Amino acid sequence: MKKSNLNDFNYLTFRAISPELRIGDVAYNSSVIIEEIEKYSNDINLLIFPELSLTGASCGDLFFSQDLLAKISQALEDIALATAIKITNVLIGSPLLIDNNLYNVAVFISSGEIIGVVPKNIKTRHFCSIPNDFNLHKIKLGNTTVPFASDLIFNFPNLENCRIGVCLGKPDLETYSKFSDLQVIINLHSDIYSVENDTEQTIKQLSLLNNQAIIYVSSNASETTTDGVFGDKLLIAEAGKVIASTSTLHLETQRLKAEIDLDIINSLQRKLRKSSKINNNSEFICNFNNSNNFVETSLVREIPQSPYFPIPEKAKEVSMQILELQALGLAKRLKHLNLPKMVLGISGGIDSTLALLVATRTCELLDIPKTNIITITMPGFATTDRTKDNSIKLAENFRTTLLEIPINDIVTKHLQDIKHSISEKTIVYENAQARMRSLILFNYANKIGGIVVGTGDASEIALGWSTYNADHISNYNVNAGVPKTVAQKIINAYAEDSDSSIKNILLDILETPISPELIPADDKKGISQETEEILGPYILHDFFLWYFAKFNLSSKKVKFLAENAFYGIYTSEEIDKCLSIFLKRFFANQYKRSCSTDGVSLFDFSLSPRSNSINDDIKGLVLPSDI
Repeated sequence: MKKSNLNDFNYLTFRAISPELRIGDVAYNSSVIIEEIEKYSNDINLLIFPELSLTGASCGDLFFSQDLLAKISQALEDIALATAIKITNVLIGSPLLIDNNLYNVAVFISSGEIIGVVPKNIKTRHFCSIPNDFNLHKIKLGNTTVPFASDLIFNFPNLENCRIGVCLGKPDLETYSKFSDLQVIINLHSDIYSVENDTEQTIKQLSLLNNQAIIYVSSNASETTTDGVFGDKLLIAEAGKVIASTSTLHLETQRLKAEIDLDIINSLQRKLRKSSKINNNSEFICNFNNSNNFVETSLVREIPQSPYFPIPEKAKEVSMQILELQALGLAKRLKHLNLPKMVLGISGGIDSTLALLVATRTCELLDIPKTNIITITMPGFATTDRTKDNSIKLAENFRTTLLEIPINDIVTKHLQDIKHSISEKTIVYENAQARMRSLILFNYANKIGGIVVGTGDASEIALGWSTYNADHISNYNVNAGVPKTVAQKIINAYAEDSDSSIKNILLDILETPISPELIPADDKKGISQETEEILGPYILHDFFLWYFAKFNLSSKKVKFLAENAFYGIYTSEEIDKCLSIFLKRFFANQYKRSCSTDGVSLFDFSLSPRSNSINDDIKGLVLPSDI
């Protein structure tokens, strides 16, 4: 992974630490916390310790001890000094005596200063709760007056929209609801573990509710075993997904380093379009005292090269689910139109192959013969023997109705009619072939009472890699929501469970260089146009598409993520070049997307004009030189 100052890319970096502690031994526990600060604060924004980590949660009536309470003040001063030396931020749980009332609190310390104290609002045998009408209170800690309230907001000024709420105890909806507009909730907890606990599922659901990040930090088994074993998890979730987790069912100190991607959290929250509930009273907002001070470091999280398949082990399962959704969409459209026949142009390439797999599954869903699929191969000037043979063999294996309609003669005649020399291999030459193929498909569909099944994938739609009013149009595009690399995964997954004849054809199609086959090569067996040599690798374009279309991230952030995902595979310069092509083509080709065909949306973003409104005349928010 590439080393960077992660603040520059809007990551909140932290370590959640569940320390091995001694019950009631404040001096020892504070020394452990200080040692953690000294060792582990250089490359993060924040260190987080569990509820009552300064004393232990199982002190019982020892919480009332004057000796114990007297040591807490000194321990907080010592910890504050350690944060001043290291220029860092710490959140710890502790008892705190205020006006002769004992509270269970979380104390935020920033570079030597206590900036806020959050009480737990649950009355127990040992701790007070705050009154229902309680508002902001100021308390005196040493020589400093500190905000004291359950709904304080902690803010990192050097990070964009990083507002943090703190709560103590078991995670629950009521407690979290007052922080529904914040980006991050930190939940400190310490309790006896139950085998019925399902903290992970609870945290996932709560983080998804408002698209927030939740940092859950619990104590460990070094607490006590008198009536049970303490512990649970150190767990971090972002918008319904656990990004890091480790058990605290251990006697030894447990540490978990992670980072919150605030750009993704903010993007998802903006799309919720809800009214704000934030208390903007400046007295409730506590700002951290330090800015970028830590050394460059690498991301802890792994950035998957294919975010469409974040769990590689489930790639096949997800692939087949996508194929099923494509087929269901096509089946519904055929039933609605009462037109049971499908016309499909086949080329021996990835997209038309996937469309054929979808069409065959659609026939199974509707219980109609596969002869209702009319596959038409239309060899032209640049069609190779390999792609033509693969398309024909595949169509025959699926027992479709196969037609071969060569287009060389009619395209040649057309070019002569418009007085364009066939020797001029320009865009006119290329698009004439593409439009002739579409003309044949639509006219044949009218002839038999069927629909033209589109094949253009989401990568081509994003990049405008199609001919306007040709392969850009169909009656229903089953691949509209499927990026190129996802299509490859689906075909590969399908091949695994196919008989050898179909499997071999599919694997050969996957190994064939991607090409529009519009410019002939010197050798009939060769391909003169390899798309990825022109545009760059599809795996990069699909990566850009995910973060650009789904999260609307800046080009700077997308490049950073790509450099981490493809570290050692593509250079920064190669990523720069490919991203420049993506941005330029994405905006320049919006006019094609504005009149694109209906199709299935399969991920949490869509390029359809029905759900994605971008003006056709936008030149681009980002110039390649800005990356």
